[in-house]
Amino acid sequence: IAAQVMQKLWRPLPAEHNFPSVADWAGGLAELREEFGGGTGPFDEKLVGTAESLFTDLLASSGEPVLLHGDLHHYNILSVGDGWKAIDPKGLAGEPAYEVGALLRNPFTLYDEPDLKRITVRRLDILAETLSLDRERLRQWGLAQAVLSAWWSYEDGDDVAALEPMMRFVKALLTFA
Repeated sequence: IAAQVMQKLWRPLPAEHNFPSVADWAGGLAELREEFGGGTGPFDEKLVGTAESLFTDLLASSGEPVLLHGDLHHYNILSVGDGWKAIDPKGLAGEPAYEVGALLRNPFTLYDEPDLKRITVRRLDILAETLSLDRERLRQWGLAQAVLSAWWSYEDGDDVAALEPMMRFVKALLTFA
């Protein structure tokens, strides 16, 4: 269902637009470094460094950007009549593979699943096949995005302990091949 909604939403960007880009959002990791004097504070240095490298590499190899929802996950897809509708779009310019990240890390109850790896691998397989996108690229975007999302949550006042389940998910994504 989510893949079908994504495909309906993605469209070419207008020639002139004011949508932020994935690169703009990735700048949040530079803000994290600035906040902690070049370090990563309570965030795992390896995970932040991996996310920074992934953003750099994935952005450098991205194709033509399209208009993305920007936060498409389970709670932003509603049943409407005989179809499905996305709500709460952020509006973002980026490659389609980026869109999958929010879906991979939601709902947060997923982090408590004993079969987290199996569930996430299955999601990656289904999304890669349904969307005709590279599975490894989806995993990498998911990992980079989850680290960025954890930083945004911290900026918004969440304490580090509250972010630990998401960081476990990020660490698990490092091992999914």
